[in-house]
Amino acid sequence: MNTWALYLGLGFLTAVISNHGYQKENLSENYRYRRHVGKTSLITQYIDKKFSNQYKATIGADFFTKQEVFDDRLVTMQIWDTAGQERFQSLGVAFYRGADCCVLVYDVTMTNTFKTLDSWRDEFLVQSSPRNPEKFPFIVIGNKCDLDNRAD
Repeated sequence: MNTWALYLGLGFLTAVISNHGYQKENLSENYRYRRHVGKTSLITQYIDKKFSNQYKATIGADFFTKQEVFDDRLVTMQIWDTAGQERFQSLGVAFYRGADCCVLVYDVTMTNTFKTLDSWRDEFLVQSSPRNPEKFPFIVIGNKCDLDNRAD
């Protein structure tokens, strides 16, 4: 059995063989970044192909799943959308352990959200304790590009 992880925010991936001719993998992703950058909107777009202009703060964490086929493998993503508010930072350790990749999201209309990515990365590395932190993969997503002309 292979174990992988992805942090779109954070996560972990466990591979098992299914009966459908695909190799089935479970992927847990935890979206953990600064608040108001659009983490939940990105997840909703990815999962449901829907967009809402209404803001609703994530309280604690929300959980979603999605299946995709990659390289003839059926991957089940378990997506954890964690709150960006500082009062929920203590949840990090439970969600970050076992991640293979981290995706950090910032709001292109708010430059301070980009400037804080290093501190979010550092917090993730401390709480997740990867084997090789110097080579741990991170992906950065600039969100709200459709609002770029309103940047601060």
